Amino acid sequence: MVRTNRWGSNIMRNTNQVPYTSNIRRRQFNPNRSNRRDNRVLLTNSQRQMTGYNPRRQQQLLHQRRPSNLATPNYLTAPTVMKLMQFINKYRAEVDAANMLEMRWSNQLANRAAQRSKTCQFSHLYDTQGESLILVHHEITGTNMVDYIMNEWYGEKNTFRREHDCRQTKSCNYSQMIWATSRHIGCASHICAKHQLVVCLFSPAGNRYGVQAYIKGNHCEMCPGRCRNQLCMW
Repeated sequence: MVRTNRWGSNIMRNTNQVPYTSNIRRRQFNPNRSNRRDNRVLLTNSQRQMTGYNPRRQQQLLHQRRPSNLATPNYLTAPTVMKLMQFINKYRAEVDAANMLEMRWSNQLANRAAQRSKTCQFSHLYDTQGESLILVHHEITGTNMVDYIMNEWYGEKNTFRREHDCRQTKSCNYSQMIWATSRHIGCASHICAKHQLVVCLFSPAGNRYGVQAYIKGNHCEMCPGRCRNQLCMW
């Protein structure tokens, strides 16, 4: 028996009548079948969050060219950047310079440094102008890496001479670090074999030919604005 509802549609009354079903072929469950897609489907959203499973990340890991234990931290962490900036501005403030600007971090330069470090090329592309390189063992990371880098670069102070070209005295890393008109820095690192190549880019670039790193004088004597911690603010 079939009757209609108030909208005119038929209502099935015979319980023996087979309802309409889609002709789409349903996949039969096979307990002996091991399929990666089936295993993923069985995971709920909460289970994926608990296990940290990420299909896209899994594919990225499969295509990595380097061992997983040698991760490639292209960008420095916030504590590492903070310690790096403290060291650099401290060393800049020690110099008897009349025009020493405060150094600030640049994410744009850090992005360029990350691309540069991926080349694993330990040679200056710009003849040391605005670029400092150093090789650090891959196990030295974080703030310990900053201690190592600053110890190496600051050690060049012993051979630095303001009147001489840094390439002659082999002090271009220290010279760039205290270059008075450089105001931005961005660094990144990349694992290359058992070492990581750390690249720091400066802007405006220092170590220019025929130009001295700073103007000797009293602190902040030639500052365009106010002075803080013996450095010119801008």
